[in-house]
Amino acid sequence: VIEYVCSLNWKSAQAAAIVGALRELRLGAEDVSIIIKKIVAFCMSADLQSVPALVYQLLLTSLQGSSDMALKGVAKMFERLEKKFWSDASSSKTILLTVEGTVLLQLNIIAKQKQNMAQTLVRALRESGSPLRPFLFGMLLSLARITKCEKCIFDHLQEAVLSHYASKRLQMPSRTWKMARAAVCDNSFEDLVDETVSRSHYWDVTIQSLVQFWK
Repeated sequence: VIEYVCSLNWKSAQAAAIVGALRELRLGAEDVSIIIKKIVAFCMSADLQSVPALVYQLLLTSLQGSSDMALKGVAKMFERLEKKFWSDASSSKTILLTVEGTVLLQLNIIAKQKQNMAQTLVRALRESGSPLRPFLFGMLLSLARITKCEKCIFDHLQEAVLSHYASKRLQMPSRTWKMARAAVCDNSFEDLVDETVSRSHYWDVTIQSLVQFWK
């Protein structure tokens, strides 16, 4: 049933309701994986306004398993959406940033139901070696708002900066966070933080963690 439903063409207005109905079924690991892949692929062409509801259903589905796949899928999806919208001069960045802010808040809310979600994401990032990009950084900061997740997230971010200095054989500054020039993707760590600050009006759930992280 799951495979058949996910093979159909969904309409944006109906997609979230379809996933909600699928979650009522007894889902195995393979079923959850199929649903997650379908949602991530569907969101790339769906109306932006429908994306938060779909991602919310995706995250709820991931509580039954494959949360690492779901989290990596969400991060990759918004990375691609940013490239798509940023390269189109006629597209409104405000709409995408607002959608991202809503999704980051949803992530924080759902992660409170499954507090090992932060550890799951960090483990997945370490295994894949995925570089930090703005939305992924925002996801980590959102999860860090949860007290039990903060240390895990901040330790991972510190390791990312330290690894950069070690690989570049640069002299380590005494105050890592305030003086970091670590390259993250194509930009420095400070550029990544500056980009996050510039989005803070839309990503307000990340502000507290960013302040704590920057101390």
